[in-house]
Amino acid sequence: MVEEMGKEQRLNRKRKIALRIIVPAFIAVLGLSLYLLYHNTETVNQTISPDQSTVLTVSQHASARWHTASWNGSSLIRPSLLKSSYVLTNDDGSQGDIEIRLVNLNGKTVQAPFILKAGKSHKVILTNRNQQFKLQFKARSGQYIINLQ
Repeated sequence: MVEEMGKEQRLNRKRKIALRIIVPAFIAVLGLSLYLLYHNTETVNQTISPDQSTVLTVSQHASARWHTASWNGSSLIRPSLLKSSYVLTNDDGSQGDIEIRLVNLNGKTVQAPFILKAGKSHKVILTNRNQQFKLQFKARSGQYIINLQ
């Protein structure tokens, strides 16, 4: 009877050691697989963190004031739980530089205005994920293409 308990205890010890190795390895492989799926599959990437693009048109008489950009019919930028930084890109086909600032829903400036040159990108880090933002811009008259990734 004592000998049988000893065998059972040895088997349980081996099982525990195997589980301590297999479970973390499985979690690591699962995490790596999900990471690669997110980065290499366009459909998954666009579902979780979509790239947005908008065309901004500034008339000659309105070039001195701030305008609000709209993204797919909405002027709000909603930070996601997975992403707190965005990359703004002024397309190379744009007609010049754009001055950009981020404001909250109350109109208070959240990030200092910066100049985005044509063909260049700027990383924007949103510190408050619970708040929605609007992107406002000032530019000389012309047509500009902005990408938000």
